[in-house]
Amino acid sequence: MTRVAVPLTFVFFLHMMTFYFLMKWIPKVVADMGHATSDAGFVLVWANVGGVLGCIALSLLTQLLTVRMLVIGALVCGSSMVYLFGHATKNLTYLSLAATTAGFFTTGASAGLYAIFAHAFPTHLRASGTGLVIGFGRGGAALGPICAGLMFAMGWPLHWVAPVLACGSLIAAVILARTSPRAAWA
Repeated sequence: MTRVAVPLTFVFFLHMMTFYFLMKWIPKVVADMGHATSDAGFVLVWANVGGVLGCIALSLLTQLLTVRMLVIGALVCGSSMVYLFGHATKNLTYLSLAATTAGFFTTGASAGLYAIFAHAFPTHLRASGTGLVIGFGRGGAALGPICAGLMFAMGWPLHWVAPVLACGSLIAAVILARTSPRAAWA
């Protein structure tokens, strides 16, 4: 179980850092660019719409490709889109499009990871293995926004913070790609 649980815990932890940075900081970032609070909320709504579409697309694509390969691709693309969101102009349409696309890939990757967890452990260890991975991995959900807040407090601009936190999903993709898959989720 350790051979599977440890890398998957790191994958989930790192991806949650990226995902929750994006989802928790969008309104503040957009408002700090000079947009109305309602517009900032609008951009966050579009990130969540992208997330819904990403989950649906990933589920449909599992008929053609393995979940593991789809998640690796979604992690890489999500990382890239978080990076691009960090370099966004103040144009509200561009911000909404970048947030929607980032949400599409990061939320799709999150949903795919849950599917991987369900198949990564033998039946008698499935609940404890999945719970362990999600429990420790959710620490990244807390740490991502905290790290972003610390970096912003130190005066880092968004175009520095976003690439640093986008690395979480990118490193997660590398770990997942290098983890020996069980036959069930290969």
